[in-house]
Amino acid sequence: GMSELMSQPTVGFQGVPGAYSESASIEAFAAAGVDEIQARGFHTFEDVFVALSKGAIDYAVLPVENTLGGSIHVNYDLLLRFHGAVHILGEYTLRVRHTLLALPGVQLNDIKKAMSHPQALAQTESYLRTAGIAPLVGYDTAGSAELVVQQGLRDTAAIASIHAAKVHGLEVLDYGIEDDPNNFTRFLILSRAAPPPGALLGFAAKTSVVFTPHRDEAGVL
Repeated sequence: GMSELMSQPTVGFQGVPGAYSESASIEAFAAAGVDEIQARGFHTFEDVFVALSKGAIDYAVLPVENTLGGSIHVNYDLLLRFHGAVHILGEYTLRVRHTLLALPGVQLNDIKKAMSHPQALAQTESYLRTAGIAPLVGYDTAGSAELVVQQGLRDTAAIASIHAAKVHGLEVLDYGIEDDPNNFTRFLILSRAAPPPGALLGFAAKTSVVFTPHRDEAGVL
């Protein structure tokens, strides 16, 4: 049962507030019956693993695969490197819905550019082309939303999650603008301690995720 979980576990993710990984963290724990979490963003995936292995956070939620972008190899590598220090509790699949976000009062026809992570721009390419909006590469989705606010950009939208709109006080100009609706990211939920047998906290359990490659296949992952 859930009783062994603290009331507000700290969950680490890679990114800034409003990132898809933060959405996945909130949704995954809500699905497992934990409504309140302290989500903490880290700069790199490695930073998340280090924090978890040292006990600075209780759990981590990390993407390992996207239906369009493929595997997120760095996290497979880190799972191998931190083998024994962190444990996989389960997995969660997030439907990625890209949203066009702008400052309050800005209309869709004011928007000349859209800033986001390169992968999000690639996934909304024909939408942007049809709308006559130029893509602008940003560091990540939620970071682009933050920048629109910080710099008061009224001709530039951010492409990010609907969660990022709430976090950064932006308005939704359009929702579900991804070209391909088959856009899902699979996340692993990790803990520091091995779970007691049968206590999988209501997460969908996946028994084997990492296969240690043979020496001659060092580049497989």
